[in-house]
Amino acid sequence: MTKRGTVSTNNIILTFDSTDLPSEIRVGYVKVRVRPFVPAPMRCFRCQRFGHTKDNCRGRPTCSKCASQDHTDETCDSETPRCVNCGEGQTPHSAYDRSCPAYVKEKEIMTIKATRNLSFKEAREVYNQSHPKTSYAQKEALRRGEEERKAREARRARLVQKALEAKEASSADSASGTAATTAAARDACVEDTGRRLDIPVGAATDLRGSRAPRQAADAPELVTLGG
Repeated sequence: MTKRGTVSTNNIILTFDSTDLPSEIRVGYVKVRVRPFVPAPMRCFRCQRFGHTKDNCRGRPTCSKCASQDHTDETCDSETPRCVNCGEGQTPHSAYDRSCPAYVKEKEIMTIKATRNLSFKEAREVYNQSHPKTSYAQKEALRRGEEERKAREARRARLVQKALEAKEASSADSASGTAATTAAARDACVEDTGRRLDIPVGAATDLRGSRAPRQAADAPELVTLGG
């Protein structure tokens, strides 16, 4: 049943006089599979809280869209939804949103109640045992820890970027210095001997000493040109 009437489905709700559900039942010549029925969480359309209906509500009327108690959802013009069942720091959503953490919690409790054949109180206790409450201090500690982790990752990324830039700058300076040294060696050779050497960049330029110029590992052979 809904506010607009009944809705046709392929499901039939049956009640068994037993604590254990059969896996299937026979309807005429057809075997029909049986599964537990999990009802939707009960939410009050007056105060938007879970666990009761508006006929038994003692709370103040609350807007289901923005959680305001100054108006109802029929006259709400807020552009930012807010749920009355969720605390601060919530992702913007309304009280009737099926992804609401409070709705998901109540739905899981109803599932435990139906599948384990427990009372609502027992099902809530089972849920609380598997989902321990987190205090505000613990939430703040988790939030600060997450922020510190992100800050460390950002610092590490900046250091890596600086190291790469420094390496590139060092390589560029080294190549520039080698080219300048080679040009100076050529000029010195022309001044002393009147002959010019075509010295490739990267080759050793110890031309004034008694030793022959050393070649870089990947440089071509030196070629002497007549003056």
